[in-house]
Amino acid sequence: MIIFDLDGTLINSELFLKEIETELKCELGFEISLKEQIDNFGGIGPHQQLEMDKRLPAEFATVAESRFRERAKDHLKANPGVIEFLENYDGKKVIASNGPLEWIQRAIEVTGLSKFFKADDLFHVGLVENKKPAPDLFLLAGQRANSDEEIFVVEDSLTGVKAGVAASYKTLGYLGTSSVPTHLAPAMRELGVLATFEHFNDLSKIIK
Repeated sequence: MIIFDLDGTLINSELFLKEIETELKCELGFEISLKEQIDNFGGIGPHQQLEMDKRLPAEFATVAESRFRERAKDHLKANPGVIEFLENYDGKKVIASNGPLEWIQRAIEVTGLSKFFKADDLFHVGLVENKKPAPDLFLLAGQRANSDEEIFVVEDSLTGVKAGVAASYKTLGYLGTSSVPTHLAPAMRELGVLATFEHFNDLSKIIK
């Protein structure tokens, strides 16, 4: 069984999301660069950012998510090799994302991934009290899947990797969307990933 992160892992959305968040924060009077947004909030959604920075107005999260959904169709696609991997993988597969359910549904719809996941395969931030990097979302996904298969987690961020390792699942680090894979890979290994990979063709070699 594989528990996939969504943004930056299955789809090329992480940079897209951070661009919108940066745009909105600048409109709200916060001076922050795209690099700072990525470095400080990689793998962390707008609702969690509200909890982390009390200066942000409450509408930050709802406006950001509205822009995500409005622009998704023109900007999102599945990462290279993802569709081929999902077509050929026979085990149980679910998504566990720090994003809300509405975003997950919209994102997999416009990227052609919805055919691979049923409604009860989608685990979203609203289901748990503690978001990633806490392991709660992954543990919930593993428990509800009720599968005897070995459980793997596939993540692209340090936030997600921390959650997967904390859940005691075999965690794999995806480097394909990182602008600095040579820096990210050792950081992931320090956190305890089983392996890192840059293309989904390589994932089938790791998960046997």
